[in-house]
Amino acid sequence: MTLSSIVICSSALFKIGTNKIASFDVETTEVEIAVNLYPSPRDALLSSYSWNFATAQVQLAKISAE
Repeated sequence: MTLSSIVICSSALFKIGTNKIASFDVETTEVEIAVNLYPSPRDALLSSYSWNFATAQVQLAKISAE
C-alpha cells in the first residue's frame, strides 16, 4: 500500500486533533503547517538509511582538462 504525502500529512494532522486535508492547494492553517513541516523529516528519514528505492545511479560527464 502506497501512502501519498497528502495521506500521511492528513493522518498526522487528524492525530493531533486538527482538520484533515485533501490537497496542498487550499489555503488553510493545516495545509500551511503540513507544507512547512513534512519535507524535513521525510528527507532526513530517506537520507538516514540506504533505501533501494531512494537511490539512483547516473553516469556523470567527464570534465575536460583545459
